[in-house]
Amino acid sequence: AAFTSPFAGIGAGLALTLLTFLRQSTMTPPVGSKSDGAQTMSRTLRPVWELEVLRRVGSRIVILYLQGPLFFGSGQALATSISQTVEENSAVQFCVLSFAKVSSIDYSAVKQLKSVMEKTRRRSCTLIFCRMNDGVYTAL
Repeated sequence: AAFTSPFAGIGAGLALTLLTFLRQSTMTPPVGSKSDGAQTMSRTLRPVWELEVLRRVGSRIVILYLQGPLFFGSGQALATSISQTVEENSAVQFCVLSFAKVSSIDYSAVKQLKSVMEKTRRRSCTLIFCRMNDGVYTAL
């Protein structure tokens, strides 16, 4: 039936493209890697005393490097990952989310991020967003 009408062919192509996109997007985890503040050094040149403080209290900081588009499916996986990270280590006071490799974010992922923000706040942990492009910044 898809080959008898141009409109049916276009519809079948769009459906196949959507399914391929969803499959690829859900196969890529939203968190590419994770580190803590004691192990991660920024490119910023810091005085010795600041480096000492980071070494001493860096375990209170966790950094999640996010990747890919964030939408309803990956947004839920991200929220779960953030919650688990904060719950696994009660000493974590700051969770930094690096959006450098996030291409886009939709409304449902924003809602899930706001929800997990409230949950982490109740556990005395602050979410910090960084390195986002203009589209992601506007959506948040």
